[in-house]
Amino acid sequence: MQPIDITTQAVSILAPVVSGGASLAQGVATKVLGEMISQRLCRHQEGAQAWNGFRANPQNDSLVRYLLQLELERDTSFRLQIEEALQKAITEPTVAAVQQAMSRSGSGNVQVGGSAGRIATNGGSITDNNVQNTTNHKKSSGGGIGVIAMVLVIVLALVIFGAVKIVGDLLHSKNGGLTANSTCQQFLNANENDERQALADIGISEGFSVYSSPLALPEIQYECGGVPSMTLGALIKRDGDNG
Repeated sequence: MQPIDITTQAVSILAPVVSGGASLAQGVATKVLGEMISQRLCRHQEGAQAWNGFRANPQNDSLVRYLLQLELERDTSFRLQIEEALQKAITEPTVAAVQQAMSRSGSGNVQVGGSAGRIATNGGSITDNNVQNTTNHKKSSGGGIGVIAMVLVIVLALVIFGAVKIVGDLLHSKNGGLTANSTCQQFLNANENDERQALADIGISEGFSVYSSPLALPEIQYECGGVPSMTLGALIKRDGDNG
């Protein structure tokens, strides 16, 4: 692919997700592609400003396109890496936000998605695909007790949630609990700060300080995407020995 084609497709894929405001789930390959491009552009002040402007307003992509195309034209190795990452991002499945349309006419007809029926005002039936469920609305003298019970359940749930969070924070280390025995899939499921810290800690323990570099993160993310069951320690040792 030509640098201009790679640039056009890469920016088009990143634009909906770079600001974090899209209803599209960002896949691993798309995440890696964005990291690789941002790391390369942000090496210089002009590129960093262009990337930050692109993140703030994805429609403001002219300077990012220009700088990325220059990098692709001058660095063949980088172009091949971006092209490979782009193909993975293009072919990976995406999860779109699912919406159900719900409408109700003044006569009492109600439609949810593809199902339709009729609801009476004070009681009646809901009909959906020839299945009829009768609903009866009755006043209950125990309604107040039910509300109190619901409030107690909510309060109890909040207390339990808080306790679980505290215990979870105590059990997790500064790198989010990632160790050399963690799988690549567990690594990809962690946040980026935990990923960086884990790479640095495990790399140093294996004798490879190079993994403390910010540039090591997108490379390991990319490799982990192809071997999700491999342990993080084994992958770092393999790459370190080959490097």
